[in-house]
Amino acid sequence: MNKYNPEQSEEELLDAIKSETDACAGNTALPLQPFATLLVKLSRASDAQAKANLMLQKTLIIFTVLIIGMTLALLYLGFEQLQVSKSQLKLSNPDTKNHG
Repeated sequence: MNKYNPEQSEEELLDAIKSETDACAGNTALPLQPFATLLVKLSRASDAQAKANLMLQKTLIIFTVLIIGMTLALLYLGFEQLQVSKSQLKLSNPDTKNHG
């Protein structure tokens, strides 16, 4: 039966690896069980952190797309405002020559 559990703390698992390594005196198979348990625990923690990072990246991409959309909309509105301003300037000064 496996006496090591991935829910144990990292320190407990590292202590188990150290004590079994000291006790095995040449038999390298003994510390593999706590070492494998530690790897499972670290793998689970890494997976949880990767999922959290992926969620943050998706949120950042959504905000970036929204900012790009708002920038394009503001550029369009600014261009339209410029066109209206030019046409109003031409109407208010009919006797000036058009240079461009």
